[in-house]
Amino acid sequence: MSARDALHEGRDGLCVRVIDADGNAYKEVMAALKMPKASPEEKSERTAALQSAMKAATDVPLDVMRVCQQALAGGVIVARNAYRLAGSDVAMGIELIAATVRGSATNIDGNLSGISDASYTERVRTERDQLLADSRRDSEQALGLLT
Repeated sequence: MSARDALHEGRDGLCVRVIDADGNAYKEVMAALKMPKASPEEKSERTAALQSAMKAATDVPLDVMRVCQQALAGGVIVARNAYRLAGSDVAMGIELIAATVRGSATNIDGNLSGISDASYTERVRTERDQLLADSRRDSEQALGLLT
C-alpha cells in the first residue's frame, strides 16, 4: 500500500505505513548489497535485485512528497480560515510540511544516482520537480495568508 492510500487510514496509519515502507526498502537494499557476486550470473542477479530495491527506496519518499503536497494544498484553505491567534501554529505546520517535501526530494536525488533505468529516473525527476513547484507555490500562498 502506498503512503497515499494510507492517508485514508488517518494520520497514525499513514505514519506507520511510511515508516514500515521506508524500513522495508532499506532492508531490500541491504539484502541486495549482501548478495554474492563471484560469478557473472551472481553479479547479474545482484545488480537486478539492487536496482529493484533502489526503486522501492525511491518510491517511498516520492509517496511522502505526494501526500505532503496534498497537505500543503489543504493548508491554503486552513490558512485562509484560521483563527488569527492560531496563525503562528498553522505557519509552523506549513513550514514543517514544506521542509519534509524538500527533504524527500533530496532523498530521491540521492537514490536516483544509483538507478540505471533512464525512463524510471526521468519519470521520477519530472514528478519530483512538479511536486516541489506545487508545494512551494502552496506553502508560499498559505504563509502569505497568515501574515
